[in-house]
Order: sequence, then structure tokens, then C-alpha cells
Amino acid sequence: MRVSFRRVLLTLLCLAVAGIATCADAASSAAPAWPMPSGAKVALVIGNSAYAGADRLLSPANDARLIGETLRQLGFDTHVSEDLSRDEFNGAVDWLAAHAQGAQVVVFYYAGHGFEASGDNFLVPVRAGVPINAMTRAILLERAIRLDMVRTKVKAAQPGSFIALIDACRVPSRGGAGAALKRESAARGELIAYSTAGQASAYDSMRTFGTAVDDGPFAYYLSMYMKAPNATIKGALEQTQQQVSDITRGQQRPWIESGLIGDVTLARAAPPNLPAPAPLAAVEGQTRGQPRGQTHGQNHGALPQQNAPAAANFGGAGTVAADAAAQQRADSWDDAEYRLTMSAQHSSAASIRNLRGRPHDPAALTTLGMMAEEGLGMPRDTRAALAYYRRAAQTNYPIAQTLLGEAYFEGKIVNRDYDEAEKWLARAAAQDYTRAKLDLAQLRAETGQGDAARNLAEAMTTMMNSMARQSRRPPPVQ
Repeated sequence: MRVSFRRVLLTLLCLAVAGIATCADAASSAAPAWPMPSGAKVALVIGNSAYAGADRLLSPANDARLIGETLRQLGFDTHVSEDLSRDEFNGAVDWLAAHAQGAQVVVFYYAGHGFEASGDNFLVPVRAGVPINAMTRAILLERAIRLDMVRTKVKAAQPGSFIALIDACRVPSRGGAGAALKRESAARGELIAYSTAGQASAYDSMRTFGTAVDDGPFAYYLSMYMKAPNATIKGALEQTQQQVSDITRGQQRPWIESGLIGDVTLARAAPPNLPAPAPLAAVEGQTRGQPRGQTHGQNHGALPQQNAPAAANFGGAGTVAADAAAQQRADSWDDAEYRLTMSAQHSSAASIRNLRGRPHDPAALTTLGMMAEEGLGMPRDTRAALAYYRRAAQTNYPIAQTLLGEAYFEGKIVNRDYDEAEKWLARAAAQDYTRAKLDLAQLRAETGQGDAARNLAEAMTTMMNSMARQSRRPPPVQ
């Protein structure tokens, strides 16, 4: 029977626990911004939160600050405005249109209330004087902003590329105002992205998912991916689309309409690519467009607040500086594993039906695999467990990749195959999943790859960093 490398490391690390804080503090470093070479890049960022009464939103103003600062770091001439009235909104659009003349790239980002009425998409200013659920098309024409007007003004300036990012709620009909934001075709050289698909609402805060920041999921992940080395707008949006869909269990899925010829590069840099953040389970939380007190989604238990300090990432050829976002993702994977384990161990007939009803959700497939492997809530079925792990692993979900790699490593539910084990563990480790890194170090030590002392030292350092980070934040909530 294989002795767990992680248990050995934990025992050894007990001897060094007094030095953890010093090690972590010495390792802390923040990654610099990596803007692409300067050019004519212009952005207007608007966040409307201060609606009256129950229409008030939590995160749009924060989202605007986050996206605005991100775009500034990427070299954009950025104008950020919050809580605009209709006249102020029109003035901001005029500013964008004037500065779009001859620009290489123009970005328009809007967070707040927005919906469709009689074929037109409207963005709602604050101080409109009418509750959201009482707005009719006539009121919208008088007091709101037509998205097509923004597009028309900017495109008249003939920028090289125009990118519209609409982080609005899109819940179905409000009074007589009609249904959700409609899908608009992007013209040549234009890209339109919405934070959620038709007939769905957008979550208003990452606190719903245990991350202690007051930003919506779309802005939170979009900012992260836009700053990734060598990021492009299509790539950043596609990664954001997948991540938001995963974290909300498919209840919020951004969609993208592109008429761009090629892609728009946002940042260039030499550091390695950022791994994907952890897909986490959706819980109850306010969505944009819902009055306060109403929630959306099934409660699966909140994740802990994540205060992810920047730290060094140890692995491969030695010590390299890693950014705070990478360390936060490492913590997120650890938390996601905990949540999946708790879900598997405390299953019910209803929860199993719910999991089986999500055949394309890698977190659900992984949980079912855990249950089938251990006989939790269902008869033990190792073949089914392996099939669940494989389906989830093929979506690049590192928890499933790790469990599949461990299955090949240990030879318990499938014939032992070190090559297959290394393939899956390496893919998971590349996404900063601590468990995968430790398993991979053990596999390489047992198969005689590399220097055994170095493998052990690197694995110990990885766990020390993980323990240091976890000691600074609350434990996961069951």
C-alpha cells in the first residue's frame, strides 16, 4: 500500500511550523502590470449602483473601478464614471465618441440595470424617477439610454476595434418593459459581450461564492484574465465565460458576439500563463435586477472568504515569483475540493438527483465520482467512478484530473499506469492545485525522475506555502 506523500510531508512540516510565517512573509511579492506597447486605446467605464430603494445594486460601482483600473494598467486612456443620470450618461458617451476618432481599440463597459423593450436594449441611469419594475417602453425612451445609440456614436468615429462589455442583469420582464436584453449582431470590427445569457440574471457579488470582494463574477474574472500575460480580448472573455458558468453552476453564462477580424491583444509579457481559477458551487445570492431580499440559485453552502496573499510559487526549476491571483486560485482549488468532499459525504437522494441533472458540470461529475468510488449514498461502482472522473478531467477540471491521476498511480480502480498518472497530474498541477503538485512530486520520486532530495524539498515548500496561506483565512464552511 502506498504511503501518502502528503501525510509524510505534514509530519515533517510539524517540525518546521514555527518558521512558516517567516517563510511566507519573505516570499510575498506582487506581480507587476504588463501593458502592451502604448497606442490609441480608449475606454469608458460606467458603474451604476445607487438606484432608489429595492432597485439598488451592490457591486456595479466597484466593478467599474476594478475594470477601469485594469484597463489603465493595460495602457488605455480610461474614463471611469459612477452613478450617472441620463444627462451625465449621454455626456460620457459623447466623450467616448470624441476620443474614439482614429483610436486603435475602444472599450465601453457598463454595469447596472439593463433590459430590452420592443426590440431595443436599454441601459438604465440612476435617478430615473421610476422604479425598475414600473418602466414601460415610453418611459425608457425618455429616461434610459439605448445601447444602439452608444454603438452608433462610437462606430461613427471609425475606431480599429470596438468592444462593448455589458454587465447588466437581464432578468425577464419588468412590468411592461419586455423581456431580457436581446442578442445584437456585432458589426465588422466590433465585439459585444454580455455578462449573462438571455432569460438569466447576473449575480451581484463574489461574496455569494465566499470571496471577500464586492465585485460581480463577470467583472472579477474578466479583470483577472485581461491582465494575464499575452491576453487577448476573445481569450479573456472565453475564459471568463467558462469560469462564471462553473462558479454559478450554469445559472449565469456570459455570451459573446464577435465581428472582430482576428483578435485584440491586451497585454504582452514573459511570465507563464495564468492557470484557471477554481470552479466553485453556486449558492443563494442577490442577482442584478432582483429586489433586495430575493435570491437566485440553490444554496450549496458558502465558501470561506478568501484573502489570498501574494506569495512565491515553488516548483519546476526553482523559485519564481507568483502573483496574488495565482495564490488565490490555489486556495480556491483547495476550497473547492473541500466542498466537493463534504457534498459527497453528506449526500441525499435529492442532492444525487440534482448532481445527475448536471451532466456537463465538471464539479457535479467529480462529486458523483467520489460517491461512486467510496459507495457514499449509492452502491460502490469503481467503473462508474472512473467514467465520471474521466469526463470531468477532459474539461480541464484539475480536481477530477488529480483523482484520475491518483487512480492510475495507485492502481486501485484501474490498472496502474504511471504515464497516464503523470499526464493527468501534470495538467492539474499546472493549474496551481496543491494536491496535484504533491502527488506529482511523489510519482516522480517513486519512478526515479529527477533528484529525490529536490523533489522532496519542492513538495515541502509547496505545502508550507499552502499551509501559510490557509492559516491567514477562515476554514471552509461546510
